[in-house]
Amino acid sequence: MILLERVQKAFLRTISGYFRLLIVSMGLIGSLLFSIFTYYEISNAREFALKSFEQTVLLETNYITHWFEDNASRVRTLSQLPSVRRGDMNSFFQRAGLFAKNNPHITGITFINATGRAVSGEDVSDREYFQRAKHGEEYISEALQGRSSKEWIVVFSAPVFNDQEEFLGAVVSAVKLDAIAQAMEEFHLGVTGETYLIAQSGMKISSSRLGVPKDSKEIPWKGLGVESLYGTERGKIISGVYENANGEKVLGAYGSLEKSRWVVACEITEYEILEPVYNKILIAALISIGLGILVLYCTTFFSRRINHPISILIGQAQKIELGKLQFLPETGVFPEESPRELGEIYRAFQTMARKLIEDIQELDWINTKLMETEERFRVLAESSMVGVYIIDERGKANYVNPRLCEMLGYSAREMEALGCIMELIHPEDKPAVERCFEGRKNNEMKANMSYEFRVVSKEGATIYADIYSTVCYIDGKWSIIGTLIDKTQQKQWEKMIYASERKNKAIINAIPDTLLRLDARGNVLEIITYPKNGKKERPEDWLESMRELNCIFIEKLFASGEMQHYEHGFLLHGKKMTKEIRMVSYGDNEILLLIRDITERKEMEEQLKHLSYHDALTGLYNRAYLEEHLTDEKLQNKRPVGIIVADVDGLKQVNDNLGHQLGDRLLQRAASILRSNANHIVARVGGDEFVVFLTQTSEEEINALCNEIEAKIDTFNKEDGEVPLHISLGWSIGDEDTPIHEVFRKADDAMYWNKSVRKERVQRELCEREKM
Repeated sequence: MILLERVQKAFLRTISGYFRLLIVSMGLIGSLLFSIFTYYEISNAREFALKSFEQTVLLETNYITHWFEDNASRVRTLSQLPSVRRGDMNSFFQRAGLFAKNNPHITGITFINATGRAVSGEDVSDREYFQRAKHGEEYISEALQGRSSKEWIVVFSAPVFNDQEEFLGAVVSAVKLDAIAQAMEEFHLGVTGETYLIAQSGMKISSSRLGVPKDSKEIPWKGLGVESLYGTERGKIISGVYENANGEKVLGAYGSLEKSRWVVACEITEYEILEPVYNKILIAALISIGLGILVLYCTTFFSRRINHPISILIGQAQKIELGKLQFLPETGVFPEESPRELGEIYRAFQTMARKLIEDIQELDWINTKLMETEERFRVLAESSMVGVYIIDERGKANYVNPRLCEMLGYSAREMEALGCIMELIHPEDKPAVERCFEGRKNNEMKANMSYEFRVVSKEGATIYADIYSTVCYIDGKWSIIGTLIDKTQQKQWEKMIYASERKNKAIINAIPDTLLRLDARGNVLEIITYPKNGKKERPEDWLESMRELNCIFIEKLFASGEMQHYEHGFLLHGKKMTKEIRMVSYGDNEILLLIRDITERKEMEEQLKHLSYHDALTGLYNRAYLEEHLTDEKLQNKRPVGIIVADVDGLKQVNDNLGHQLGDRLLQRAASILRSNANHIVARVGGDEFVVFLTQTSEEEINALCNEIEAKIDTFNKEDGEVPLHISLGWSIGDEDTPIHEVFRKADDAMYWNKSVRKERVQRELCEREKM
């Protein structure tokens, strides 16, 4: 449909367009006929050439097939000679020499004995032709290229059996392909035509122009693989148009041999075949161009004879259209050589023009009176602060005042150009407005009405409007005159107030805390919200427990005017609970209380604090705890202090040889022994190193504790025979003047001395445990 509309717009609107369409149509028809002619000629030429090539390929394949049969027959005859069947090699070589002399294309004939040895002594028992001969089969090889001569040969072989049908060996003959090359030279196809033979390996082994090539060449079919060449049915011939290896477009045919997986190909350049056709097409094209020029000249001549008088008529009509009433058409300006029908039209146009000028002059006087009346209405409507409009029974705007145009963003011309004022109504309100409009047209509703609906401005904005309209008749036609008041801003305020209320309500509902409203004495006026998270607690369960505390902070709030923030802990159903309270003033005598449950956070803080100061494996204090809490300043009132440094002996050897799990159990057992006295601080400060810290102690107490630890280790080793536990101990004591780090260094030195003394015994016990 779009194409048809474009053709009508370009050609079928004017007479000259019809002539152009005629010229274009004749050109297209001529081009189509010329294309059909060209296609038919080229197709016939190609088809005729391809059939000729197929016949050529058929002749060559038959010749090569007979050549294979002749050479195989010669070798078969030689293998079946009585002297050869008796094993007389002298007679064989005489016959073979005579045979090679009469057939110059044979490069050599030899005999392979039953063990696979040639006359030259070479072992060829693994060759395919010998294996075939052992099974009584004749063999014809693929094309082979000689290593030194680079000439292409084919190997023929036949088995030799004696009279008792015992295998004696095989006769093998190598034949050059010169005979095939000489035969193919007889097939000349024009200037660029060529036939050639392709082996299974994809090499060109014979050519009608090149003879047998010394070097291998690629397959001449561009983009066609060896598999597709040899995948054809035996004896089948295929032809077509393609590009050869040189990028030339050629016509060719090829077919596979029945006796061997070779392909015979024949091709010629497309240009040589189609050159006569191109000459014929060129002559036809020149004739077509000449006829086209003649038709174009005739069409242009007749077009001018018609278009010139028509352009005179159009020029005079345009002068009248522009209001040049003093113009009066003259008879003498119309060309006499114009067609008679156009002359009659011109005379009728003169009569019509005179009558039209008289009518226009009378209408001018009537129009002046109407303009005076209309001016009074426009002054009243256009100075109004509300939108004024007049629409007819179709809903088309006949008048809109500037205020209405300003509201909707349209110009007066754009408003009056609308097909129907209903196009400005919001889609959701349009059905109701249309029902009202139709009801008033059919006198089903009162003439004077006021109602509210939405309209859409030119920019796409929605305007809420109050409409006051009445039905009237203008120039005897049913119309509606109405006013429009913009209430969009008022609606926006209403929406903002409603949205604010919804937003505040949503915020309150989204608060995950308890929100209360209290009076100045701490009484609960309203539970605004509380988290409904599935817990059994309700604000009423614990509010009374914090009443006294709330009253204290209410006094502070009214005294300072600043927000009060505190935490409150209590027991609820036997569980310790912690609440965080924020208190702000609300009005003159009321308070807003925001309560958040921080019980889980407090429990998490305690867990993190415990993990930061304790060793995960043994549960003892770690080095961080010692470094933070055991400082000289914090120990001033706890002197003298003592430090015992303990190191688990042989832990690395246990981990390496018996496993880390056993090593971890030794560390846990050592920690259990060291912390048996709850009055001392015990910490794990390294992988196998522990520290026992004592305050307000003495040397006797430290010695007694070390002896107690040694006794518990002995008891453990006697009761648990899995792996012996050995701990090297070293201790030191410091008074008020000795720094704590010096006490720790002396204890560490004592431990290492003790460890060196016990090292040999500990290693010996661990080695005995490993052997067990």
